[in-house]
Amino acid sequence: MMRLIDTWADWMWACTWQVLILIAVVWTIDRLGRKRLWPHIFMCLWAMVLLKLLLPPFLGSPVSITRSLLGNNGALWFIDYLLINESVQAAVQATWLKPALFGVWCLGVAGLAIFYALRYLRMRRHIATCVQPSESLQLLAEDVADGMDITATWQLRVCGKLQMPGMFGVWRPTILLPRDVVETESESHIKSILAHEFAHIRRGDAAFRLLTHAILIWYWFNPALIILRRRLAQLQEICCDATAMSYLRQDRSSYINTLVHMGRRLLQTEDRLASSPTLLSVFDTSGGLSERMQRLLNQPRRLTSRQRKIIGVLVLLAFKVTIFPMGDPQVLTHLWMGGVP
Repeated sequence: MMRLIDTWADWMWACTWQVLILIAVVWTIDRLGRKRLWPHIFMCLWAMVLLKLLLPPFLGSPVSITRSLLGNNGALWFIDYLLINESVQAAVQATWLKPALFGVWCLGVAGLAIFYALRYLRMRRHIATCVQPSESLQLLAEDVADGMDITATWQLRVCGKLQMPGMFGVWRPTILLPRDVVETESESHIKSILAHEFAHIRRGDAAFRLLTHAILIWYWFNPALIILRRRLAQLQEICCDATAMSYLRQDRSSYINTLVHMGRRLLQTEDRLASSPTLLSVFDTSGGLSERMQRLLNQPRRLTSRQRKIIGVLVLLAFKVTIFPMGDPQVLTHLWMGGVP
């Protein structure tokens, strides 16, 4: 049991520091290139940070430029100097410390898993009370789905308690429209909302959101992952805006007006339903409306489409080879195996 706890501690320790470095690097790239590159590039970069949490931290590269920031213990280099201190060594090597931390971690994982499961079940119960759409609304949704080449099985429901339109579910997604939105909004606004939600279905965002929540539950103790979760949510909405706009084309102004209207609606109404891990709203509460509007209205086109693709591929390849791998296989594997062949 103690060997398992030691392996867990070394894994979490190394992954925590490596992800902190990746978040800092990706955030810097994101800020510097936000107006020059496609949002899909940044989505891939932030997704790589998420992928880092799924892979062993000892993966390395001979040309890694981030490995020099880490010491033999997988943490920032100055941690090795702190561990030289006798009092620090005594605290780290205490027989009770790792089991106690492991117990706290297990309680946190179990508590968050139960919390999200209850939210999920609450949303499922609410969907059961929603009603079938009118024939005209169903035909409008089918027309949008056909125009966007949606092959997944989906359904549409009109809800009384939900305050914002959204999409729920992974295997059989359900588009949820508030009753007052259906009754008061124009057909063009409803069409824009449906295009956004079908963009989520086409991109598989619900499955990605569920995976994100599962990983973040596992690493709940790392506060920096809040930045990762929020930025991924914002980029999902931005990418869906681009997908929806490519379908609407002539209704560009209507989509922008719908986005502004939904943002105003969110500020004026209080959502009485807690969000679940797979509920995607047309206006995510993580923010990013200003960036979305800038990209839709006046995004500067300093680079051609071909140039952006080339630069994007080069950035991803350089990141994957020189920044993403930062482990030392010999050192970390030896630490985890405890010297046992």
